[in-house]
Amino acid sequence: MAARTAQRAVTAAVAQRNVVHPPPDTPEQVWSTNVNVRATPSTSARIVIVIPAPTTVYVKCQKHAESVSYGGITNAAWS
Repeated sequence: MAARTAQRAVTAAVAQRNVVHPPPDTPEQVWSTNVNVRATPSTSARIVIVIPAPTTVYVKCQKHAESVSYGGITNAAWS
């Protein structure tokens, strides 16, 4: 019983970590159009490229930085 409980705790911790710090090359869905990809995690940073349509991108890491709101959702995790 203790081993099963410990395994559940480890599984939950890994899942939570992956929400904030995904494993390298994690596929993520871009669900909006004309999404700005910036040089650093800030809305005032230089735009590197614009993703014109919904697509899948591969995330190397995430960083908590400036909060951004869109469509009623606010998020501070930049991928």
